[in-house]
Amino acid sequence: MKIRGVYFAYCSIIILQFFLFVITRLHIDPTHKAGFIDFSLSDWLINYRGGFVRRGLCGEVLTSMYEYTNINIGTIIWAICIFSTIALLLMSVYLFIKSKLSVFLFPTAIMFGGFAMNRLTLYRRDALVLLIIILCIFLYKLWVTNERNKHLHYILFCIVSSLVILIHEASFFSFIPYLMLIHIFSDKYRGGTIGIIKRAIPFVPIILTMEMVCFYKGDSITAHKIWESHSLFFNNTYGEIIPMGQGVEALAWDSKKTFLFHLNENWFYPIHKYIPRFFAWCFIYFFTLYLCANVNKVRLFSYERKKINSKYLISILITQFVSHIPLFTILSCDQRRILISWVLSSFFIFILFNNRKLQNNIAFIRKTSDYIDKTFTTNKLLANKSFYIIIATTIIVPFACFPLPKTLYTSVIGNLIYILQNLIKI
Repeated sequence: MKIRGVYFAYCSIIILQFFLFVITRLHIDPTHKAGFIDFSLSDWLINYRGGFVRRGLCGEVLTSMYEYTNINIGTIIWAICIFSTIALLLMSVYLFIKSKLSVFLFPTAIMFGGFAMNRLTLYRRDALVLLIIILCIFLYKLWVTNERNKHLHYILFCIVSSLVILIHEASFFSFIPYLMLIHIFSDKYRGGTIGIIKRAIPFVPIILTMEMVCFYKGDSITAHKIWESHSLFFNNTYGEIIPMGQGVEALAWDSKKTFLFHLNENWFYPIHKYIPRFFAWCFIYFFTLYLCANVNKVRLFSYERKKINSKYLISILITQFVSHIPLFTILSCDQRRILISWVLSSFFIFILFNNRKLQNNIAFIRKTSDYIDKTFTTNKLLANKSFYIIIATTIIVPFACFPLPKTLYTSVIGNLIYILQNLIKI
């Protein structure tokens, strides 16, 4: 596998960014009190000690581990995040190589460059959830394609899918809507309401799990019981029960107020004087689609294919984008994280389902993907490789304080500057 000389520097960026990410994470103290007060660690502490509630599975496991082993919960969370991030990167590299896709986009904000955001405090469940989603997609493929152990694969698919939803309900939108669509509108689809219902029935256990976590979203009483259940850990670690962390406190948030806050924060709050974020995000999402649809425009290795089924990839990206819409205002205010989930889950589906079932059976998706693909290939500027490289290395996600320097770190160039600064401080 020979690296093309003209792209050697860019390949070096990929390797450098990955190892510097790991090094800069290793020196962070995972037991610091501030982490349990803000969202980064406290979100992991949600458990079932106050009754069944959304996102409580990880917290229940962590609480039980501490009771039996006395290992600091912060250290366990830190280890899970580090190892799951490394595992996700290695798994993605393996899948991309296997499918002969270019890894040119890996250091960008829409892929693993996004993990360098937020001052490298990646204490969220994203990497762990995405790893499990890969497993869910693979189990679904085994269920529908292999006649041997068909029932076992279906049961495992339902169990693992339900578990990842119990870990974080937002995971539902990253794979279940698409899998339901290709299951219903497959090549054997005959149409009709009865046919749709029959094909949707296997997903009922997973849908019920999602409805259950949405219904038991928690309240202030549950939040206080959860925080009190960690009193032994807090007293042993800090000598006191610290103020309730934002992750647990969020269980008591009013749904309507939260929705309106996220709607304003994501779309209408100005990023620079009078420019609402809506316009910036339209720019970001368009160029994200552009970068992903042309993933092999810049090939770094000799094994990478010159052409891929870009229309099929675009159809997946469009469908996945629509599936993620509920996350834009209801479940998350962090569009940067949604961006990574949208892109990575789309590529996982594209790699594991290299067919055109959904595109051929839904006319709107087929026509839209054809139009977008034609635009990307016929427009002189968009078809230019140099323009593609410029967008990939400088595109930023204007969420927190665009266009201030902090947001520069969501570009490849900015991430490298920031990560080198942190390396020097170690």
